Amino acid sequence: MTERLEDRIEAVAGVGLRSLEHGIFHVHIPKTGGSTLNNAFKGAPNYFNSGHAFGVDDVVHVGHIAHFERGWKTWPTYIYDRNFRKCIRFAVIRSPTEWLFSYYYHNQRPNLDGWGWASAVEYHGFESFEQFAESFLDHDFEWHCRPIRDFQIAQCFDRNGKCQVDFLVYKERLNDAISVFSKLLGHEAALVAKPRNIGAYRNRYVTNPDLTNRLLFRFRTEMALFGYQKDGSIDPERALLESDGIFAFPDRLRFDLRSGCVSLD
Repeated sequence: MTERLEDRIEAVAGVGLRSLEHGIFHVHIPKTGGSTLNNAFKGAPNYFNSGHAFGVDDVVHVGHIAHFERGWKTWPTYIYDRNFRKCIRFAVIRSPTEWLFSYYYHNQRPNLDGWGWASAVEYHGFESFEQFAESFLDHDFEWHCRPIRDFQIAQCFDRNGKCQVDFLVYKERLNDAISVFSKLLGHEAALVAKPRNIGAYRNRYVTNPDLTNRLLFRFRTEMALFGYQKDGSIDPERALLESDGIFAFPDRLRFDLRSGCVSLD
C-alpha cells in the first residue's frame, strides 16, 4: 500500500462510519478499465462494484439499448446500496483523450448492439470519430448522458457536489493498483497481461491536429486535476489534486451536476 493511500484509509476509518474491514466499493466510470479490475477481483467477498451508477437517482438517460429493454428511465444509483454506505470507495480515471476514443469505439464489432458506449454512436447517428468529437465539444448538443460529457467522473458526486469516493485509481497504473488491492483484500488477483500503450487510440485514429488541440483544450480541467500530460503520461507533481501517480485523492474536489462546473475547496 502506498503511504498516501494508507493515510487516506485510516482517516476515513477514523470517522467511524466506514472501514476497510467491510471491503472496497468501486464506482464504475465507463471506459476507464474498470471492467478489467472487476474481473480481476471477481469472487472476492470484500470487493463490490456499483455498475455504471450515479450518486443521485434522477439522471435521465437516452439511447442505451439494454436499459430501454429493461424499461429503465433513469441511470441506476448506488446511494441506497448498503455496501456503498460502509465500504472504502474508489473510482478509476483515464487519460481524457484516450477515454474519449474508447467511448466512441466501444462495441465496434459485428453482431453487437449499440456502437459507442451506452449506444451513443448508434443513438446519435454519428458516422465518424470526428463527428462524434465535434458534437462532444459542442456544449449545446443534446448529448445522451450529459453529466459524463461534462466531467469524466461525474458519477462520483452527490446532489450537493460532494465527491463520494475516497480515492481514484489511474487506469495507466492498473497493475500497481491490482497489486495493492490484492494485499488490502487478501485476494490474489492476476495482473493485466498486456496493458494498452499510452496513445494507442490517438496514434491510430486522429489525423486532424486542429481537432486534437481542441480536445486537449476541452480536457484541460481533467488534465490539470489529475496530472495528465498531452502525451497521456502522468506527472503527479503537476496534479492539482494530491497524487502519487498510482492513486489521486479528491477530498477537495467539487462538481455541480446541474451546471457542469468543477471546483476545488
